[in-house]
Order: sequence, then structure tokens, then C-alpha cells
Amino acid sequence: MDSLDQTTTILLIIAAILALISSLGMVILMTPRRNRWLSWLGALIGTVVGALGVVYFIAANKPSLDAISMFLGSYFVCAMLALIGAVALNFLSYVVGQQGGSSLEV
Repeated sequence: MDSLDQTTTILLIIAAILALISSLGMVILMTPRRNRWLSWLGALIGTVVGALGVVYFIAANKPSLDAISMFLGSYFVCAMLALIGAVALNFLSYVVGQQGGSSLEV
């Protein structure tokens, strides 16, 4: 990661933190209370995976991006992967809960 300059690293960290905060607000709205902590964990994992993916992409391809494009792209990737992680872990908890022999009653 020697090819990342200080400005890129700072913008990526700020974008990841803002994406995590905004996605946690969405997670609160879309998950039931009993699965909230697990969904928060999924959002945290998704944000970290998104930030590492952006770091790898920048280090491997060395694109010529201005600061605002890099910030907005990083924010979007981290926020979307945080929501995907939250929904995935919420779905997994639902599937594991259904394995107990109970059937879905409508």
C-alpha cells in the first residue's frame, strides 16, 4: 500500500466512517429489534470489506481520480456493502431460526 498517498487515505477513512454512520441509521429502520446487533455487525463487516476493496483497487490500478470522485465513490461502495452485510446477516439469522423445526405460519 505504498502507492496510496496521505490525502487518499484520509478521504477513504472519512468516507468509510460516514458510510457506516448513515448505513447504521438505515439498519435501525429496516431490522427488527431482536436482530439489530447482528445487523450492526454485518454493516461493520460490509464497511470494512468495502474500504479494503477500494484500497486494493486504488493500489492495483492507480487511477487518476480527483478528490471528490474518490470520496463519493468510496462512500457509495462502503454504504452499499454495509447495507448488503446487514441484510445478509439478518437473513441468515432468520434462516437459522427457522431450522428449529417450526414452520412459517402466515
